[in-house]
Amino acid sequence: MPPMNSQSTILTSRELDKIVPLSSTTRWRQEKLGRFPRRFQISSRKIGYHRAEIADWLRDPNAWRSKQMAAAVK
Repeated sequence: MPPMNSQSTILTSRELDKIVPLSSTTRWRQEKLGRFPRRFQISSRKIGYHRAEIADWLRDPNAWRSKQMAAAVK
């Protein structure tokens, strides 16, 4: 896995392709199910992801989902 650039807190989908072992379609499906961090709009034609959320997900996808579900209940 390539090192994450610590200069930016936002990852573009192109950067994400290099560090996450899932296709963009699979990420989209997992995102809709709450199993992957949600994207956000950077501009009219560009999306981004929060670097910290992706790092947490990469460390342990199952724990990330449990943490998100617990936060939604509060």
